[in-house]
Amino acid sequence: MDLSATNSHSAALIDRVGTVVPSGLAPFVAPLAESAAIRQVAFRFSYRDVPCTAISEQRGSDSILRLVCNFGPLPYTAEGAQPRRQALQAIAVAKNDTGLDWHLSASHVVVLTSDVALTQPYMPATMIAGVVELLLRADKYIGLLLEILGNPGDLTAPQAA
Repeated sequence: MDLSATNSHSAALIDRVGTVVPSGLAPFVAPLAESAAIRQVAFRFSYRDVPCTAISEQRGSDSILRLVCNFGPLPYTAEGAQPRRQALQAIAVAKNDTGLDWHLSASHVVVLTSDVALTQPYMPATMIAGVVELLLRADKYIGLLLEILGNPGDLTAPQAA
């Protein structure tokens, strides 16, 4: 997260008070004009016990919502060969059917990622509505992957890899 967005409140307070910022604090307090251009809200939650992160960011006049859900690693054991093939097939079908970005990360973790432009004003309710819309599009494939890969709690266990 950008430090200037985090410290915008401090910068506004200092501007109103008219206090000179000590040179040691200057790198941590961004001028209000710079921090007003960047607004970002993030929250973490679980959907069907799958850890997800939603980040809403204001870029100029556009509001962008990014959803990232981490399903855990694909199995690499001999016993996991069949579920691995099924999961890869489900990922390919889900990507085509939902239009969302389903992929394997470099560490072979199944990840759902999606960016969507928010058309309504930048507010928490709009962000939550966007997350719900994306999860509804992905819901049947989330269920399918959980069925193939096992219980959600098992996805993050060390033996899952």
